[in-house]
Amino acid sequence: MSEVTRRTVHDPVALRLAIKDNDDRITALEALAVTDTVGDGTITTEKFETGILSADAVGRACFAAGVFDATTALSVFGADSIANAFLLDAVADGAFADSAATRALFADAIWTKAKIASKGLDETVLDAHIRGAHQNLSGAGAINLTTPTTRFTSTGAAQALTLADGTIDGQRKRIIHVVDGGSGVLTAGGSLHLGNSLATITLASAWDWVELEWSTANTAWNVCAWGGAGVAFA
Repeated sequence: MSEVTRRTVHDPVALRLAIKDNDDRITALEALAVTDTVGDGTITTEKFETGILSADAVGRACFAAGVFDATTALSVFGADSIANAFLLDAVADGAFADSAATRALFADAIWTKAKIASKGLDETVLDAHIRGAHQNLSGAGAINLTTPTTRFTSTGAAQALTLADGTIDGQRKRIIHVVDGGSGVLTAGGSLHLGNSLATITLASAWDWVELEWSTANTAWNVCAWGGAGVAFA
């Protein structure tokens, strides 16, 4: 707003210009007060005072109810903008409680066979462990990974038994020598990875048994239990 000074009072031209400038400003202010609106594009981000929308009930009340609905929230945050790391920070530990209410958040059949199988735990493996299914193996050959137990019948001396890598950490496999027609030997190397610094495991007598557990820590089958006088480790 133009300032009327002692000098402008004695200068008719300057005084007239100052009065006109002030009149124009007053007219603009009066128009603004009457319409209670601001022209499009007249207020920019820079003109807002820092913290003008406070983080309290008063500040939140400035927003209309439902301002962030499913559609508008996505337009604000952007599709695929919330990453796993953000969710881990945003969701409190224990937020998914062991309760009926939490379980109800998940739709029925959310865990598909494909998802379970991707971790090596399919319905065949589950069924085998629940029902106690076992493999009958006669003579040298491959010990399977789909049943918790293999019942081995030896038909000759030092018959080679093979075992592939486990499918999940902590997977267990029990091998029982049920009929003694010789012996069975698991030898480290090739597809068989034995832990405990073992080169061989020998089942020489009937009802000798050994239980192995797969560990991803050392990528090997480790001995966790055994029984029988004819079990030998080398």
